[in-house]
Amino acid sequence: MGAQSGHLSRLLGSAVLVTGLYVAMLWSVSSRGAALAFASAVFLLGLWRPVIAIYAFFLVVLSYGSSALESGESLVRFVVPAASASLVLRQVLHTRAIRLDKGYPFLASFMAYAIGMSLLRTEVDPRMLGVIAIVLVMRSYLASNPKSLPEVRSLFVLAAVASLATGALRMNKIVMAGVERLAWGFTDVNEYARLMLFGIVLLVSSHNGWHPRIRTIVLVGLVVGLVSTFSKGGIAVAIILVVLMKLEELSRGAVSGRGSKVTYWRTMSATVAGILLVLVLARTGTDIQAIIRSRLVGSMDVSVPLTIDTLTTDRWQLWINAVEAYVSASPGVWLFGGGGGWSRIVGSTVKGQPISTHQTFLEVLLDYGIVGLLLFLLWLFCTIRWQTRGRGWVRSNLLWLAGVGTYFSLAWVFSWSNACFFGLVGLDEDKTSNVDSTRKAVMSSNGSGSWRRS
Repeated sequence: MGAQSGHLSRLLGSAVLVTGLYVAMLWSVSSRGAALAFASAVFLLGLWRPVIAIYAFFLVVLSYGSSALESGESLVRFVVPAASASLVLRQVLHTRAIRLDKGYPFLASFMAYAIGMSLLRTEVDPRMLGVIAIVLVMRSYLASNPKSLPEVRSLFVLAAVASLATGALRMNKIVMAGVERLAWGFTDVNEYARLMLFGIVLLVSSHNGWHPRIRTIVLVGLVVGLVSTFSKGGIAVAIILVVLMKLEELSRGAVSGRGSKVTYWRTMSATVAGILLVLVLARTGTDIQAIIRSRLVGSMDVSVPLTIDTLTTDRWQLWINAVEAYVSASPGVWLFGGGGGWSRIVGSTVKGQPISTHQTFLEVLLDYGIVGLLLFLLWLFCTIRWQTRGRGWVRSNLLWLAGVGTYFSLAWVFSWSNACFFGLVGLDEDKTSNVDSTRKAVMSSNGSGSWRRS
């Protein structure tokens, strides 16, 4: 426990250092020069400890809305190249053998294909290139250095907590149908809900050595961050995951001993989170029933019927329109897609302005065709963890389930939230214990206290 506490203390120290630099830059100058200085610090610190560069990326993504510069640019544009370059240089200098996970070729192929089709059909979005760069570099680094994966998972949780703190200072609020929805330091409530959900599942599923009480406090904070967005998709996926985990525990007979303690803490977390949720609802000064109805059908007017279109906030019509546009397109579009952004043009026929399909699989099908969708699905299949080592399939694949579950209500495959998901999903942190076991075995057989890499 002492070693784990020291390990978390070091991680917390790194997180505080980067967060302090970020806040100082943001609240003092918030200019291109300050952004370049912060990115340079990230690059240099990343050469010393690569996980710091990854944490800086998580932090600026989770605080995307509050990290806008005076010029209107986002700090992410400066940090992503710095973090990517730092990780690449670190691998070149210190990694003897660069390893790739089994799904990496499919992911790289899908991304290369997406770039190619976008160049042929439309144009390449700079954000797409940034997402692709950081994802490919991060997955390569973590696959080559599996001992860093538990640290990176914990750092994502710390970045989520930091985003709640910094977001509270520059709160982004969206009022829809009379309901105040909180995006905290982000710009989109649904994307932020997804990021909060990732933080929750990483906290619950990782071997991170957090003290149970600290874990509970952090969990409640992340749950409050999630529910305050009033994202139906994010909250629904969270509830489904809780139910699946509980059913899996019951089927595995985890009803006594340590299992009962875990259940107790989860119950306490849910109770506290529920109380805080009521407080968040009550702060608008509006009847709670009316608030819930407004989130269900997009209006507090009781005359608005409960239909599949109103319940999905007009997403149903977007999906129908997307399918009709795909079916009526040419065979070339069926196979290869209309290029990046075509799905948003299709959505403009419903909303009058470019808008995503709010369904990732439909977006991939429209933009990159059957070929792109097959590559994307093959990669997702490869990231499923089948060897659970006694932890249960649901618990071992919580991040995968959270990411794929939200695909049915959100789009933007090359979004920054997806960059976090792409960079972490499917990587096996249990390999860390295997590495340590192998190291001890070799040291024992050598009869010495040194470890020699083969």
